[in-house]
Amino acid sequence: MKHTRSIAREYKRRGVSQQIADGMSVRTWNVVDSVTAHTGISLEQMQSKSRKRPIVIARQIAMTLIYRFDVVSTSYIGELFNRDHSTVTHSRQQISDLIDVDNRTVTLMYDIYASIVEQ
Repeated sequence: MKHTRSIAREYKRRGVSQQIADGMSVRTWNVVDSVTAHTGISLEQMQSKSRKRPIVIARQIAMTLIYRFDVVSTSYIGELFNRDHSTVTHSRQQISDLIDVDNRTVTLMYDIYASIVEQ
């Protein structure tokens, strides 16, 4: 419980709402934090309706890695990003396809993945 409170304080320090802070597990927070650190895209931007490519890619990477690292449903992940569960499934497929053709995405995914595993 003490660890959860410190995470909630960190969310508040970063301007993340308490409702979001209460809903995220430590693993999910680690993924979001790593994606934010590597892309420069905030959680609020990822939760927005923006279709700008950098924001979309960050959101898709976050969804993919949360699915990989945390035992949560696609519906739960969708709710974190104000999206539908089918968007999470689509995002996972998009990232999988992008990894096959874009070396920058491979490098970014590897770096984020490595930073999550180190935590």
